Amino acid sequence: MGAALEVLEERRRIALRNAFGHYLSPHIADRIADSDFDLSPGGAVIDASVLFPEPEGFTTLSEELSKPELVTEVLVQYFSRTTAHILEHHGMIINFVGDAVTAVWNAPLSQPDHVRMAAR
Repeated sequence: MGAALEVLEERRRIALRNAFGHYLSPHIADRIADSDFDLSPGGAVIDASVLFPEPEGFTTLSEELSKPELVTEVLVQYFSRTTAHILEHHGMIINFVGDAVTAVWNAPLSQPDHVRMAAR
């Protein structure tokens, strides 16, 4: 019976890593996979820090650029740097809309210092 439980536990860890791997730093994804995190529908009320960074003046800049490829290049650079910074400070990427990113700290795992991490 022990081997069967180990196989089920490993499958659960793999499912969690796959579910969160694209949105979290590897450190946080591993913490979730190694915890008793539950993927079933539902939720809980928590305090969280949410960040909505977007590049200042991007609409004007995109209107001034002569080619769509240049706009895309600017967005890719912006998203790459912003995402790396968020993940470096243990945030979770929620989504990208237009030129904005949404990130959260203290979810799905508790992060006692989430306000400081989000501010960084």
